Amino acid sequence: MNLEKLAERQLADFDARQPGMMFAEGITLTVEEAYSLQSAIAQLRVQRGEKIIGYKVGCTSTTIQSQLGIDHCISGRLYDTESHSSGATIQRSHYDYLAIEGELAVELSREPQQGDFIKGQIPACISRVFPVIELHHFVIRGERPSAGELIANNAIHGGVVYGKGLPLESLNPGTWNRPYPFFKITNYWRIVQVWS
Repeated sequence: MNLEKLAERQLADFDARQPGMMFAEGITLTVEEAYSLQSAIAQLRVQRGEKIIGYKVGCTSTTIQSQLGIDHCISGRLYDTESHSSGATIQRSHYDYLAIEGELAVELSREPQQGDFIKGQIPACISRVFPVIELHHFVIRGERPSAGELIANNAIHGGVVYGKGLPLESLNPGTWNRPYPFFKITNYWRIVQVWS
C-alpha cells in the first residue's frame, strides 16, 4: 500500500466532492491502515494551510459497530475550512449526498484526566457545551459498509455548523437560568425542523 499516493487520491476525490472513490474500485483497508491514511490526508491538508480545530467521535451505537465488525467508536478530524457559525448558508452541491445530524459538542479547557470523570457530573475539563449540526457526505462506495472505508473518509465528516453554546458554570442543574439552545434547519427559507 502506497500511503502517500492513496492520501493524494483521497484528498483529490474529497476536493472534487466525491470522497472515497477508490472504495468503489474494490480497495479494502484494516482499521489501522485507515487511520494511517486519515493521518496522511490530515498532513496534506495542514500543509496546504488548513487547521485541525477538533475531533469527532462516531459509531457510538453498538448496533452500528456490529454492522461494521468493530467493538469501538471511531474518530475523525474537524477542519477550520469546514466550520460554519450559526446562520451560515450551506450549499447542498458541496456535499456528496448531504446528510445532517444534530449533536452536542464540547470545548475542553485542558487535556482530560482520569479524575475528571465522576459519575453524574460534567467533567471539569469541559469549558463549554454547544449545539452543532454535523454535515456528512453520506456515501459508502464499497460493496459492503466497512470501518476501514468510514475511517479513511474521515468518518464521513464534511463539516459542522456550530451555535454559541453555554459555559460549564451555567450547566449545573441548580443554577440553570438561560434559555435552552436550539437548532433550526431551513431549506430555501422554509423551516424544515426546529428542536432544542
